[in-house]
Amino acid sequence: MLEQYFKAQYALVHARPGLVGPFLGGFAEFLEIEGFTPLTVGRYLRAAAHLGAWMESKDISIPDLDDTAIGGFIQHLAGCTCVKARGHHSVKNRNARAGAWKFLAHLRRRGVVPPNPPSDVDLPDLMEEFQHWMLFQRGVAASTMAQYHPTIVGLLKEVGDPAQFTLDALRRFVAERTVQFGPESGKYILSKVRMFLRFLAGQAQCDALLVDAIPPIAHWRLASLPAYLAPGEVEKIVSAPDLARSVGLRDRAILLLLARLGLRGGDVIHLRLDDIDWSAGTIAINGKERRPGRLPLPQEVGDAILDYLSRGRPRTNAEQVFVTIRPPHGPLLNSSSISDLVASAAKQAGVVLPPGQMAHALRHSLATGLVRSGIPFQVIRTVLRHRSDDMTAHYAKVDVLSLRKIAQPWPLGVRPC
Repeated sequence: MLEQYFKAQYALVHARPGLVGPFLGGFAEFLEIEGFTPLTVGRYLRAAAHLGAWMESKDISIPDLDDTAIGGFIQHLAGCTCVKARGHHSVKNRNARAGAWKFLAHLRRRGVVPPNPPSDVDLPDLMEEFQHWMLFQRGVAASTMAQYHPTIVGLLKEVGDPAQFTLDALRRFVAERTVQFGPESGKYILSKVRMFLRFLAGQAQCDALLVDAIPPIAHWRLASLPAYLAPGEVEKIVSAPDLARSVGLRDRAILLLLARLGLRGGDVIHLRLDDIDWSAGTIAINGKERRPGRLPLPQEVGDAILDYLSRGRPRTNAEQVFVTIRPPHGPLLNSSSISDLVASAAKQAGVVLPPGQMAHALRHSLATGLVRSGIPFQVIRTVLRHRSDDMTAHYAKVDVLSLRKIAQPWPLGVRPC
């Protein structure tokens, strides 16, 4: 059974006698039953094999595998030097992380690994209340809510009952993770903790003074330059899919939505058939925090979507425009599917994406092109659906020709820094 997922024979030979080898067959069956595509099953199996090799190097046995061990494996991925894992980029690392967590869930389901230790806090009820508050009071997307889960669960397990939260414990929690994952990730962890504290304070489950008591992580706001591609590179990516195949028709339509309208991955995932007004030539977008908007549908994009709907989309009852090509035909799972698609098209086109950028690289490239073409910032803000002018003004830094007109000469007699 495993032979179909390990194309390289040597990889299967090394995986079978390893620490996780006896569990790979059952893991494959578990993934197939859950409806994962063969491509994803193969990725998750290789992630489990990688996890097993790392566990052997750290002298961690199967019964000792837990959330902490998975956290250590994820930290290992950032600087992985394993012979069989060199060249990992963010997409492969994301698959490795997801596969490792899924493998742990499989072992727990089989009783090979103990379940999570009991907590004094009723996690399911509290997380359900927090999720309901985030979805219906704050208007966040379900995919965004999923990103909160590991941080909040870790906070409750390490710090304990919210009624007993202390400033020192909260600061220690954020500081330790900032050291572990870096200041950029630390900013997001801090924002998630603060959001959870706001929810708890509103429910009178913790002291409201704790919400703003954790100091921000020092950084220069909007200090980095937007990562973008040259126009020729964007066109190579858009032209990469094979239009003789159903998956190629789908991928080209998605790539054009990203490149011509600057949609986010989540916008594409949630796009429904009735969101497209063919007579008016517009498309409805329910973006971040469920802020509705409507954009014009360019002819090129509309033709690509029609081509996909008529020749490439499988027959399915799904309301979403874009669905999986392999059965079961259902909606694409999350925005990671869009990032994987862009990474695959870029690789096929021979284009190197900016570090850490996948689908968003096309959005940044569109914004950069609009700025350099002299399009007013208010128009660009409307197209990109930014909440503030600052986010749009961030792209002004790439308009080198305009910046040269206002740059002042270096003072005579002053040494450069």
